[in-house]
Amino acid sequence: LRKADEIIVPSQFTKSRLVEKIGVNPIKITVINQGIDHDFFYSRTQDESSQILQKHDLHWGKYLIYVGNLKRHKNIERMTLAYQKARQRGLKIPFILAGRIEGLNETIAIEKLLQIEGVRHIGEIDFVELPYLYSGAKALAFVSLYEGFGLPPLEAMACGCPVLISGEASLPEVAGDCAVIANARDIDDISNCMEKISL
Repeated sequence: LRKADEIIVPSQFTKSRLVEKIGVNPIKITVINQGIDHDFFYSRTQDESSQILQKHDLHWGKYLIYVGNLKRHKNIERMTLAYQKARQRGLKIPFILAGRIEGLNETIAIEKLLQIEGVRHIGEIDFVELPYLYSGAKALAFVSLYEGFGLPPLEAMACGCPVLISGEASLPEVAGDCAVIANARDIDDISNCMEKISL
């Protein structure tokens, strides 16, 4: 990195990390935000989504979803505990975890989290199913502790799905004022935000 003539990064946050942690000259770092394909990620109707939702035993507008791998920095434990608190206060919709566990380092203890009423893991889903799952969801919960960019919030918003993010790393930069922002380290705050976005 220090020897490179030019470095391209996906976010201002990633640029700042290179400067602060590695000492890269900021002049040679160019930020080019990642983007999504709007010919693929757009809002689908309930009828268009019905087959995919039925496959996963989901109901239109009646589930909260997380999309991504289940690594520790994704903050799954706090999100599920926050969901548990919200459910105890009356939130009825299930919290769906869609993502890969196998082959990852430092994965979470998913078995324990799946004992929480309403939490379900549907595994790694086919990419072509994503727009339908986003379109049918009440909201996306993506309260990560760390992201170099974070595409799922953009994908979900393009499909008309409300988004809950953390105020950490690049996520506020990616979603701007279009998302509900929770304190990623505060289970009560995440829980309150889950309730707010699920109204």
